[in-house]
Amino acid sequence: MRLSAQQQIRQYTVFYKGDDIGRMSLTQIKNGDELSIKITSNINMRLLMTVKVNVAEESFYIKDRLMHSSVLRKVNGKQKANKQTDYSNNIYKLTSEGKTSMLNEGMISYNLTNCI
Repeated sequence: MRLSAQQQIRQYTVFYKGDDIGRMSLTQIKNGDELSIKITSNINMRLLMTVKVNVAEESFYIKDRLMHSSVLRKVNGKQKANKQTDYSNNIYKLTSEGKTSMLNEGMISYNLTNCI
């Protein structure tokens, strides 16, 4: 028996000191043993100057094992974080700001995206 993919989308309004400052979206797609999660947020607020923060985080799991994750964060249009984690050949490859390292971790089964 084959099950079709199940998708959940949640939209949130972000408030700071009672003011509506942006939106956050959470999309989760489950298809058998595969799980894909994406979180995006767009925040605009004024402190001493206007600050715009855009974040996109994605994770992909197979049988509860993290296979890929990425984080891209921009503040006022400037990239502040660009990180990826990929699992292959029993090793996690970490790429951060263009630099690569290896993590010999047996299994990563969660990160921020599936803690929400």
